[in-house]
Amino acid sequence: MFKIIKSGRIYSPDDLGQKDILIANDTIISVEDQGSTNLPFPVEIYDAVGKIILPGIIDPHVHFIGGGGSSGLNSRTKEIAIEKIIEAGVTTAVGCLGFDRTSRTLKTLLLKTRGLEESGMTAFMLTGSYSLPSLTITGSVEEDLILIDKVIGVKLALGETLANSPEIRDIRNLLAECLRGAHLGGKAGFLQIHMGVQGKVWKKPFMEILQELKIPFSQVVFTHVNRSLDTLEEFMGYVQAGGYIDLTASYTPAERPGSLTVPESLKRLIRAGIPLDHVTMSSDSNATRKLPDKRIKYLPIQTIFQVTKELWQSGEIPRSQVVRFVTENPARALGLGRIKGGLEPGRHADLIIIQEPFELDGVMLKGKWARKNGQTLIHDAF
Repeated sequence: MFKIIKSGRIYSPDDLGQKDILIANDTIISVEDQGSTNLPFPVEIYDAVGKIILPGIIDPHVHFIGGGGSSGLNSRTKEIAIEKIIEAGVTTAVGCLGFDRTSRTLKTLLLKTRGLEESGMTAFMLTGSYSLPSLTITGSVEEDLILIDKVIGVKLALGETLANSPEIRDIRNLLAECLRGAHLGGKAGFLQIHMGVQGKVWKKPFMEILQELKIPFSQVVFTHVNRSLDTLEEFMGYVQAGGYIDLTASYTPAERPGSLTVPESLKRLIRAGIPLDHVTMSSDSNATRKLPDKRIKYLPIQTIFQVTKELWQSGEIPRSQVVRFVTENPARALGLGRIKGGLEPGRHADLIIIQEPFELDGVMLKGKWARKNGQTLIHDAF
């Protein structure tokens, strides 16, 4: 089925002006000047005059099957609903386990990941969990990466009170497994490090290991880096060396004392002269957070859209850079840059349609409408 999205203002992520997008099945075929796309057969036309077309948001850290649990059994959350993901403008997401690695399993996560794919979105997952030895499906990190198509990376928590403290040799061995799995599985095979309160002390050992083994710094992504100012500053050099850092969309000083919001973190990075091409944002959603007054807050995936909206409207960062921050940057970090993160011919037709002043009007998942004219079309069965 052919579709044309006509006369929208395209950010791909660069501002291309008003263009027509031609889509065939799940792929973008062309992005042309208005009115230049004429086909001699029936085609579905969507009039996007006055609207903005962006690549779909990519969220690299979501608790698909529920997170929480550190505040007791009743703080565990349910599986995420597909409509919540769509209504956040997210078209590609990566699921992971959280603190609870007893009632949440990688097999369940894999089934949920496949279920989200059946609903039309692009979904992947991380093997591993909070601690070492890594939880796996097949028996090893390497084999999970090679044999399971949905597994594209590995998660590990460091510097967290409730996580263990591995030896340096354990880290070296885990990185070696990631690389073997990446090469044989044809994937990024990255290691995502959940940064705990004392996580910043691991930056130096990791940089030494990566340099010694001649592994690109981009192989390791540190997340929750905006949990404190000193952590953010500690990892500025890591970005300059080619590594990736991930900022958590839901962090605010009121809810997590000492943390920085994403806009504030980006401003500090820019003032320090740090390039933003290796900086991403994730929601850490479908988990919980204990607030200073002891209440438990649910973390919704919509936060990633809300922060993107705030960045877009503030005018402090060029809009093309705002788009790149949640599309092209995470696509590269996840090893998906060839098919995700932009609106060029040959890439998947994952896009969102924005009605000013930045309201989510439409979502397309690989060429199929998931939300149209402000109405969500795909819902969980129950």
